Amino acid sequence: MAAVALPAHRGGLAGTALPARWWSTVSARPVEAFCIGVGFLYAAFGAWMTLGLGFYEGDALSRSANAMNVVLGRDPHVAAIGFVWNPLPSLVQIPLVLLLDRFNLIALAGPFSTAAFSASTLWILDRTFRLLGVPTTARWALLVLYAFNPFVFFYSANGLSEAPFVLFLLAATYEFLRWTRGQGLMPLILFAGYAALAFLVRYEGVAFAGSAVLALALVSLSAARLEPDRLEAILLTFLAPVTYVVGLWIFFNWLFMGDPLYFQRSSYGNLAQTQNFRSGDTYLTGVVGDPMGALQYGLFRWTLLFPLALPIALAALGRALLRRDGALLGLLLLAGSVPVFHVYLAFSGTSFGWLRFFMYSIPFTFVILAYVMQRGTRGQVPGRLRGPAWAVLLAMVALSTPASLFAMSQPDVGREEWAIMGRFLDASAPVPPSFQFSTEREIATWVDAQPAGTVVLMDSFLGFPANVFSRNHDRFAITSDRDFPEVLKQPRGLVTHILVPNPGCPPNVACLAQADQVSAAFPTLWASGADWATLERDFGGLNGWRLYRVQPLEAR
Repeated sequence: MAAVALPAHRGGLAGTALPARWWSTVSARPVEAFCIGVGFLYAAFGAWMTLGLGFYEGDALSRSANAMNVVLGRDPHVAAIGFVWNPLPSLVQIPLVLLLDRFNLIALAGPFSTAAFSASTLWILDRTFRLLGVPTTARWALLVLYAFNPFVFFYSANGLSEAPFVLFLLAATYEFLRWTRGQGLMPLILFAGYAALAFLVRYEGVAFAGSAVLALALVSLSAARLEPDRLEAILLTFLAPVTYVVGLWIFFNWLFMGDPLYFQRSSYGNLAQTQNFRSGDTYLTGVVGDPMGALQYGLFRWTLLFPLALPIALAALGRALLRRDGALLGLLLLAGSVPVFHVYLAFSGTSFGWLRFFMYSIPFTFVILAYVMQRGTRGQVPGRLRGPAWAVLLAMVALSTPASLFAMSQPDVGREEWAIMGRFLDASAPVPPSFQFSTEREIATWVDAQPAGTVVLMDSFLGFPANVFSRNHDRFAITSDRDFPEVLKQPRGLVTHILVPNPGCPPNVACLAQADQVSAAFPTLWASGADWATLERDFGGLNGWRLYRVQPLEAR
């Protein structure tokens, strides 16, 4: 057999060549390396908030709970994803939930997923800037300023659905801009696909899709020659996947919940949760039912969050009208669709009016700015002035960043953000109880300490954190279990305990406990117990949790 000559080996172990290869890869793809690196920063920040500060966003935790219900617990099945909130944020967390459950860290699934979504958003922004011909230095400056905007950074790490929603909105916008440049049919198809995915993240995707139809019509009508059949084909190509996805969601609501509009009419839905805004004296008084009040409310937050948004939008609108730029008008329609929709929701009393509902002024200002400054368009900035113009605009973008920080730190504006901002500004400041879920963690610890065979009946609408924090998800009989109606009708012999919140609520607040099905089935249980259930623990907390031991049937 011929001898095989091994390659000469110089300077130690062969593994020492790996760092050089890694660095050459990073050098060849710096944008991808930047996006991945920032994504890890987002994930690390999310882990620090969760594990270091004990800070949890309730809505984010509920999405992780929905993912958990699909693959873990007493009755795992796909329909346990829930039919109130859009399913995609929970679906993408399922692999993370399976991995993190081994370490009792399901609460990190949300932050890790939003970190990945926001890292992808940076890549989409880079592609958009390249498409619009942004100079290299300005492109990198815009990417860094966006990535480290305080509001963007926080929502890239807290697990809420804004991160995937922004990704799909910007991806759709990128494909729209490609389509306006005559790059064929594929951008139009991708535009529709991303718009459909946006709906699977948040219901505001309907408003975005509606504005997209107008944008496509504007661009088409501004063409020199337009055949009616071509416009019809364009709109049908876009509407087909969007309509299909919306119809599919309505169909699944009917199939599994018996009501095609269950997501809207459910006692757990947004309409029920915001009932207090339409009937009581709240922080939205003067906004609900008042068109000018709602417009002022939304415009103030939209502008305060990123002050450059308003002048850039007005300048872009003026240019679009003067130059009859259908693509720019379409871009402005896409950018304004979600904020305008939230102004309407605030007016109708069907929104909590959170600051994050108006955060879209940040990403779309970056895109509009790049569009207005692009090369090769009529009315562009002269070549000798482009450098100074970019310097001035980048300085204005940088100066808008502290405004985001200021908006977040105001309790009456950043109602969800000020809690974490207060902790940053004062290290001794405690995290508010509404973001700690300390009582639910105590409940989870208690359940885990019980013997095998323990089963706690609860409505997971409010009780989901206890299940998330527990190591024994099969010890909770929850709303998504297929036998929940049967257990609720006759708990004796099927469960060992019942967990109920205080059904009473203080005035002028959203009374979520009123939707609790266990409390509704046993309206006097929390206050006085029952002859078949005795008080085991009074956990208290914000929801006033009480745990009752259910007497076995033979003990009667």
